[in-house]
Amino acid sequence: MALKDIGSDSPKPEKWAEFIYEGVTIPVPTAEDLEWKAKCDKWFEKTKGKVIRKHLQDAIKNHNNWRIWYILDKRAQHSSPEKILTSDHNPPEYVKAFKFMDLIFCGSNQDALSMLSTVLNPSTARYRLMGSAQNMLKDMHPKNLIKWLEDGCYDFKHETLIACIRKGTIEDIKKLISEWDVNILENENEALMDAIEYRDLDFVKEVIELGANVFAQNKKAVRHAEELQKFEIAKHLNHVIAEKLGKSSPVSAVNATQTTWQKMDDMTIIHTRPIPNKTGCIREYFDFKAERLRSVQEDEKGIHPLFVENFDSIQGKAAIFEAAKELKAQDGNPGEAYLEKKAAKVIPKPASVS
Repeated sequence: MALKDIGSDSPKPEKWAEFIYEGVTIPVPTAEDLEWKAKCDKWFEKTKGKVIRKHLQDAIKNHNNWRIWYILDKRAQHSSPEKILTSDHNPPEYVKAFKFMDLIFCGSNQDALSMLSTVLNPSTARYRLMGSAQNMLKDMHPKNLIKWLEDGCYDFKHETLIACIRKGTIEDIKKLISEWDVNILENENEALMDAIEYRDLDFVKEVIELGANVFAQNKKAVRHAEELQKFEIAKHLNHVIAEKLGKSSPVSAVNATQTTWQKMDDMTIIHTRPIPNKTGCIREYFDFKAERLRSVQEDEKGIHPLFVENFDSIQGKAAIFEAAKELKAQDGNPGEAYLEKKAAKVIPKPASVS
């Protein structure tokens, strides 16, 4: 929500309407908070920036959302807000940002990041080395990250892309690509993977149109969709792959009349068979990398998961060995262990001693 909607009695400057605090809960202040508030008001009256910054750091460390919000709220109304969080010796630069961002990232304070991002611009590439920092940035509201780009902070373009994938719009993503040359294929096709996980089929289609690679990492996107049981997305991905390869899609045969085997990737093959006396088909995914069988039913109403079972749990391995043989015939690699059904060795019993 915008800061002006959070719940203070004081009116907010109109500019604050542009900042997003999505997902941040501002709790009711405690008696101790209210006692602190009276002191804080006096610090602002006297523009004691150093004292205020110290208390903001403490609030970040302690995950006290109400105090963080109150300081930012008071700052927005102050006649010289630049003196509260920036250096008097270098007003144009957010030189105090690094200390605050260190506290935020090291303490994994996502709420503080969402609030402080509206006033601080951590233009430094060193945070890209911190995995926790990257993940927190990706979970921010994209509007604030886009503002960083507009302010000249270009160190987090990929994190901004993923934030837009998770919470933004296709128009946001188009803007990133056209204005800031963001690469939608960066970091092993993460944009498509996150679109599959966080969004719906229509959004995934748009991301593919913008250049996401459905073939990346041996068609990992298809497996990712199936793992999440997003079978309509998996069906579309298979269709796109088949179109690009000039083949018929393995998932287009709702009215299948015969059994077929089709390689999905180097270690997965799809077994499609018709349902007797019914419209639709059963598709079985033999995944030799995960050593797992996934079965779904497809009909005119959609795709319906039936079961997932590890190879070790399947009674009788004839179907697995048949799938391995078919995969090998299509230049796949099921692994040597599944290519031949070896007879169990008979260990002779030792002769009995009379």
